[in-house]
Amino acid sequence: MSYQFLTQVAHVFAKTCAVVFLLGTAWISNVSAQNSEVEQIANAHEFVVNRNWASAEALLVPLTQSQPKNPFIFYDLAQVYENTNRIELAKQVYQGLTNTLGTDPNQYTIVVRAPYASRLVSLVSLAQAKLNAINAKQAAMPVVANIPPPPMMTATSMSSSPSTSVISVASSTPTPIKPLPNNLSSAKDNNIAVSAAMKAWAAAWANKDLNNYYASYVNNFHGELPTRSAWENKRRETISRESNIEINFRNLQITTLSPTSVQAKFVQTYFSDTQSSRANKTLLFTLSNGRWLIERESTK
Repeated sequence: MSYQFLTQVAHVFAKTCAVVFLLGTAWISNVSAQNSEVEQIANAHEFVVNRNWASAEALLVPLTQSQPKNPFIFYDLAQVYENTNRIELAKQVYQGLTNTLGTDPNQYTIVVRAPYASRLVSLVSLAQAKLNAINAKQAAMPVVANIPPPPMMTATSMSSSPSTSVISVASSTPTPIKPLPNNLSSAKDNNIAVSAAMKAWAAAWANKDLNNYYASYVNNFHGELPTRSAWENKRRETISRESNIEINFRNLQITTLSPTSVQAKFVQTYFSDTQSSRANKTLLFTLSNGRWLIERESTK
């Protein structure tokens, strides 16, 4: 049974699970209050299906207080945490479900009718699959020694050949961008220095540290806009309205074009409270006064 199938299964049965679960329990004595909470559970799950994480959380958190024994509420809340980059909280909830329901995995077994088959699936198996997927993803992200700045980074070693490396940058205490040494003569030194420059650039972006973000580019950079001022205003407007920003780099390829020019190609994944995106990106860095700065930037 694939992880993708289990996720789809969760979406199918969660709309009706509250009614099924409440049939044999006595959590709420007031019938009207019960009906109201059943509707809230259904609405919360609709928000989860539609990836409206903020609205789902607003309904689910109070429900965990009024119905602390309803595992379906906690399962949907764990999905909210997982998809808003609160991975450790999600793991705790999934683990709690597997621990609690694991003694009787058939207690919450649901018949799921697909177009071509009927299947039995338990809530504990869904929670365990989610937990396994998170653990596998974390285990697949190797870590090497930190290269300051900034703090709160996970990075793998970089080379000029394709790899499955990942750099993850999330909001943290802003770190000033420091000049890099000017005696970078070898391709290896260029790779290390450009990797550090990329992390500093992404950290400034994630922290909404606009001064250091702008300083990551050459002075005359203006992107696709007519002037530097117009570009800065546009980036300020875009970055300022986001929160909990996280930027991941995958498959990083760094190529030295000349002693003062380096190209970085990678897959960029962007997360925030309101959106996520994935794109192939290319940055052209130039060495200026001892610092590697972005001269050109393109996204596909």
